[in-house]
Amino acid sequence: MPSNRVRKLQEDARLQRRDEAWRLRTEGRLTQVQIAEQLGVHQTTILRDLRWVAERVDAELVKTATTHRAMQITQLEIAYREAMAAWEASKQPKRRVTENKQREVRINALSGQEEAITTGSNVITSVAESTGNVAYLNAARGALSDIRDLLGIEAPKELLVGGMAEKPLIFTDVIVELPE
Repeated sequence: MPSNRVRKLQEDARLQRRDEAWRLRTEGRLTQVQIAEQLGVHQTTILRDLRWVAERVDAELVKTATTHRAMQITQLEIAYREAMAAWEASKQPKRRVTENKQREVRINALSGQEEAITTGSNVITSVAESTGNVAYLNAARGALSDIRDLLGIEAPKELLVGGMAEKPLIFTDVIVELPE
């Protein structure tokens, strides 16, 4: 029975052969038979090696894609929350303060130069109601739609309302328009 050191060397050699077979297959565009001849092993060994590496590459790609999808969903959730906060803020009444200053031009007795002097002011405060900016709702809806796409969840295209007479009502592509 081989020692731990021998087994470790054999495993290292196997991993190097698998890596080299993968490189030759993907970069060199060689056939399995050509790779087997170049590495001095049987073609079925190369077949097994390439399957082994492909399984690991696939698993790594799935893990990477899952990580990227999770990051994108987090970013879209942030965008959704910010859009909804902006929507709420856009519904607040708008307050506008303007100040009208009344000025006179007088001549300075000491210097003889003209000076503008404020003689009074008038402050006007106005409050305007706001129904909100629908663009923020559209941004929030878009973020939710993108999240559904990343998760592979489709929004229903038809809504079936049952329990009504003999034929159920079907609403297709319901569009709701919101005032601006």
